[in-house]
Amino acid sequence: MDNFTLITANTFGDGDGGYVKVEAGTISLQNGSQINTLSRSAGDGGSLNINASESITVSGYYTNAQGTKYYSGFYGDTDNLGEGGFIHITTPSLLLDNGRISTTAWGNGNAGYIRLDVTDLTLLPGSRIQSNSSGLGYGGLVQIDAAGTVLVSGASIKTEGFSTGESGFISINASALKLNNGAISTTAWGNGNAGFINLDIGRLSLSQGSSITSDTYVAGYAGLISIEASDSMSLSGSSYISTGTDLSGEGGLVGIKTPLLEMDLFSLITANTYGSGQGGYILVDAGKINLKNGSQINSFSRGSGNAGGVMILASDSIEIEGLYETVGHIYHSGFYCSALSTGNG
Repeated sequence: MDNFTLITANTFGDGDGGYVKVEAGTISLQNGSQINTLSRSAGDGGSLNINASESITVSGYYTNAQGTKYYSGFYGDTDNLGEGGFIHITTPSLLLDNGRISTTAWGNGNAGYIRLDVTDLTLLPGSRIQSNSSGLGYGGLVQIDAAGTVLVSGASIKTEGFSTGESGFISINASALKLNNGAISTTAWGNGNAGFINLDIGRLSLSQGSSITSDTYVAGYAGLISIEASDSMSLSGSSYISTGTDLSGEGGLVGIKTPLLEMDLFSLITANTYGSGQGGYILVDAGKINLKNGSQINSFSRGSGNAGGVMILASDSIEIEGLYETVGHIYHSGFYCSALSTGNG
């Protein structure tokens, strides 16, 4: 499919969105082409069931005369009161190059559900997998099961809640997860609580400013990040794993289990609050832990709330060395639990 070609199943009344099933060897969506289902009234979004025995490629966008961009991808949206749609994709190789897989509840319903069953998933710059709620509903669910490697390079996997709803759930099960200037996030931009990120990985690596975050920016609680990397886990190049809240909500929880945790070049694992809530908690259960060149594991409060806690369990060894220097600041590698304003440390 090319040049803003569409396969669509929509409803404009009170019924639910339609059902689209595609089975093929290879599927290619280019230059704004889409497979989608949409409910524009009270009904729920529909379902997309996509199965490609060889590969799926999603790339590019189409720009109309008014300058609006339409990105290639799979969409399951609702415009009014209904729930977001369901997208299920099964294929050995799924590649997004500035493409989209998205369910959005633009009204007051909950966002939808995205499930990917793949061998390898590659997200190149500009690509997004997202399940969002723009009204009162909850952010959605993104579930990725990959027998091979998930690569997120200059791209994002996210759930968001923009009003009072929770921000959703992301689950990734893969042999390897590599983030290169990539992001995985659940975010509550309104009064809802931040969501839950669960990663069950063999090898996890974050580089070049990559991030895994679960945050809330108003009154809700910060979220939960649970990571089990059975082989190893590494962060470098100012990459970070963070859960935090800006106003009155409590800090979240980061739990990590791995035989080897390596952090370099001012990389961070942090659970923070910037308002009146208490800082979050971090639990690391590892064999070896190496912190280098200003890398830190910390929990702090920058507002009136108290700092949280950091618990480190290392069955083999801990090595802490070096610092990271920027203009006017020196950051020493280490473990920290601090109150940087009026709260208690």
